[in-house]
Amino acid sequence: MKNQIKSGAVISYFNLVLNMCINIFFTPFLIRSLGDAEYGVYRVIQSFAGPLAIMTLGMATLVTRNIVYYDTRRQQKEKENFLAMGIVISLAMAAVTLLVGAGMYAAADKMFQSSLTPAEVVTAKKLILFFVGNMALTVVNDFFAGMVRGHEKFAVANGIRTLRLVLRVITLVVILRLGFKSVAIVATDLALTALVLLFNVFYGMGRLGEKIKFHYWDKVMFKSSMLFSAAILLQTIINQVNQNLDSVILGVMTDSKTVALYSVGLVIYTTYNSVSSIIAGLFTPAATRLVANEASAEQLTDFVSRIGRYQLMLVGAVLSGFILFGKEFILHWLGEGYQPVYAVVLWLIIPTTIPLIQSAYQAILDAKMKRMSRSVILSVMAGLNVAISIVLIHYIGYIGAAIGTAISILLGHGLIMNIYLYKVIKLDVIKMFKDILRGLFPSILLSMALGCPLAKFLPNTLLMFVVKIILFLIIYGLSVYFFGMNGTEKEAVQQIAKKCGCKK
Repeated sequence: MKNQIKSGAVISYFNLVLNMCINIFFTPFLIRSLGDAEYGVYRVIQSFAGPLAIMTLGMATLVTRNIVYYDTRRQQKEKENFLAMGIVISLAMAAVTLLVGAGMYAAADKMFQSSLTPAEVVTAKKLILFFVGNMALTVVNDFFAGMVRGHEKFAVANGIRTLRLVLRVITLVVILRLGFKSVAIVATDLALTALVLLFNVFYGMGRLGEKIKFHYWDKVMFKSSMLFSAAILLQTIINQVNQNLDSVILGVMTDSKTVALYSVGLVIYTTYNSVSSIIAGLFTPAATRLVANEASAEQLTDFVSRIGRYQLMLVGAVLSGFILFGKEFILHWLGEGYQPVYAVVLWLIIPTTIPLIQSAYQAILDAKMKRMSRSVILSVMAGLNVAISIVLIHYIGYIGAAIGTAISILLGHGLIMNIYLYKVIKLDVIKMFKDILRGLFPSILLSMALGCPLAKFLPNTLLMFVVKIILFLIIYGLSVYFFGMNGTEKEAVQQIAKKCGCKK
């Protein structure tokens, strides 16, 4: 299982980089191929139908959790029964997705009659059909994807994502070269989702031997599952609000140029969040086994701390590197005029580091079916963010939005969430942070001190920027290895080096 987690993590980070490269290099080609007008229609309908994604209701996580839970307790009948109820719920949500999509299709004529031409409205309605169909299949696919992840086949699950990404780009390049337009794009996405669904069905029920068999209607399980799904739904909505909240407030209180500048900061902030969340998502099965075996609070604390140290190693490299070289990165990436983005990003990512390095607790909340508590806390954070940001923007401009977000993160994640973890989940929060920071925090500060001369004295050309980043990563890696890692972590690095054909 450890190899699956390691392979899954590597493939996940490869997917992250691949997605970033696709966004950077493929998007301009897509715009040129479709033309500004049709690309605009494509993006409008993508945003219009996008909220249907909430219909998945966290089914993948729920299936993963329950498969591990029932396997750990050797409750085969209960597992079969849950899977039968789960597939019924998934199919019902897929049907609801199609029903809502039908309403969107019917409303498209009136909704877009003043903003799109008659021909564009026809295209928009075709796009809606494919988008909705794709989303309905995605709802069902999430059920079977959770089945694969419940057996900790992370390399398989993430490998399929990689294959889908690559096939999508290759297929889209071919069909766009042949002159096909936006409808062909969404048709391709639908076909690929269908293929992935078929693979997950045959792999989950064939290779993994899972059985879907209804025995009885489990009211307790159904109620807890619906509560969990409601928490996921609430959290998804809140995340969507939080991601767009600052831009909306700035759009009302400032101007479009300010919104554009701030949005660039949000892109970097979102990427920073994803660096750590990849690891946390791989440990739901491990957390579920601990909970199923009635692990002590001390064991759960050690679980979060152990994973948190690896998360700190990752985000520490990004955070310290951005502090040193962020201004130069923004200059090379966006050019002159975007220097204020640097301060926006720092206000966003520094406080966010707190929830990122302890995010393994989310797996424990999922295992204990207590996700609703986090969703409520996120709701409180969203309210705080709105109130503080409006006041601060009025006095200090756009940077007030970033400060408002920072304060809400510190109060919500840093204070309220940790009080909840201490009082309800019984985690030793103080010990957890001490264990995570021990050795690593000083070594990160040391790497920054050693990296300062690179930032200050070497030329600011693009080539030298790449050289500086490489040199800093070497300094960071050596500093963390020799002064930050404990014996177990060093041994893990040495094992990886051996597999890569390196010496100790």
